Amino acid sequence: MTVFQTAAPWVFWLALYGFIGWVYESILCSVKARKWINRGFLHGPYCPIYGFGAVTVILVLGRISNPVALFFLGALLTCTLEYITSWGMEKLFHARWWDYRYMKFQINGRVCLAGAVIFGAMTVIVIKAVHPFVSEMTARIPFPWLAAIDAVLIVGGAADTVVTVVRLKSFNRRLKEIDAKVREILDEGRKEWHRRVEQAAEESRGTVDRIREAYNARRSEWQKVLDYQQNLKKKFPAYRSVLWHDAFEQLRRSVKEK
Repeated sequence: MTVFQTAAPWVFWLALYGFIGWVYESILCSVKARKWINRGFLHGPYCPIYGFGAVTVILVLGRISNPVALFFLGALLTCTLEYITSWGMEKLFHARWWDYRYMKFQINGRVCLAGAVIFGAMTVIVIKAVHPFVSEMTARIPFPWLAAIDAVLIVGGAADTVVTVVRLKSFNRRLKEIDAKVREILDEGRKEWHRRVEQAAEESRGTVDRIREAYNARRSEWQKVLDYQQNLKKKFPAYRSVLWHDAFEQLRRSVKEK
């Protein structure tokens, strides 16, 4: 068996479990929000963290037969992956995509006990029930067909990733520009406030007006940033820009007061 023949099922499983994770996340969030939410970080119907989590669990824990050991080891392994993913995405995109700080028994808002229990149970279910069936069905797919499916999945996934990363990088650049402009206006307002304390309320209103004027001058560009941020908030309610949250909120409030 060649390397390609060995790797082909794993590529397929990566996408399959990513899709299952997307279905699970989208249904869960849609039920909570009482409206449909496409939970995927990417545009396609898949959550890569679930795909990588399932494949990692199968590779590392696939030969363990004791369900209790599978539960605890699966919880530890998947939570470690979730923590690293949360930290890495924050460093790369300067934003939090999920936050468990409102929950009990959590670590830095990146992982929580409830999630560990769910992922531990999922590990047992995948290893004991789901993957044996998936593996058997995959083995029945002729290799040429499987290779073709994998090629489509790889090309589509790579293109989706590139488009998403480029858009997020552009979004962050625009947030940085907004942050610089809003800070400039706020600094100007503070200087005015120090010079004329008795007119602090009027100057504060003037600061809001100047932010609004800056928004109107670049309405089309900045509105796209507002809309994109709103779309991210729909998918990930805990989303928060780490570097530019305050300036962005000031802009959003100023536009709302229009």
